[in-house]
Amino acid sequence: MQTVCLVDDNEDILSIFSLYFRRKGYHVITAGSGRDCIDMTGAYMPELILLDVMMEPMDGWQTLVALKRNPKTCHIPVIMVSGKKPTPDDVHLYGKFYEHFIMKPVSFPVLFEVVSSVLSPKVIRVR
Repeated sequence: MQTVCLVDDNEDILSIFSLYFRRKGYHVITAGSGRDCIDMTGAYMPELILLDVMMEPMDGWQTLVALKRNPKTCHIPVIMVSGKKPTPDDVHLYGKFYEHFIMKPVSFPVLFEVVSSVLSPKVIRVR
């Protein structure tokens, strides 16, 4: 069973997303802040992190950079999720660190498709 870490400071979003991913067969861990995410990912080593951008006091961008600078967590793919569109500067500064950026509100089929594509083993075809 693959583990997904959901990070958001909104408890309702964490509850809804958790229920959805559990029903899809994932083990779910949740974090209500960037600091909690960093602590939990080091302990649980999830296969994927869904990370909200707008959080206080440590926002999603700061959390993302901290995760990618840590040799223990730098390999974990991250999907950014936010109600605020990333600026060109955000994409320039942080785009290399995340797999996808999803805008809220998000439909669950789209969310599941993106998560599945990130977690699916990549098939390399040799001719």
